[in-house]
Amino acid sequence: MVGKIDGEFITLLNIYNPPEEGPGRIEKIIDLITVQSKGVIVLGDFNFLMNERMDTQSPTKHKAQKDALLMRKFAKDIGMVDI
Repeated sequence: MVGKIDGEFITLLNIYNPPEEGPGRIEKIIDLITVQSKGVIVLGDFNFLMNERMDTQSPTKHKAQKDALLMRKFAKDIGMVDI
């Protein structure tokens, strides 16, 4: 959804990333955010851990670790914040 807040264009993305999709889906999401969106607000369920220390107490690695690595690098590169 695209709209304006205080005269600025905002793209609101509500994303569900099925756990079985793999890194290819995350690459498409990254492309959508960087190429087709302005002033992005992203909501949804990515089905991976952005911060393993804060988001889980499990000592085992999450199966979507490659997805999380891609998104963490992307988020850092563009200054995106995980709240």
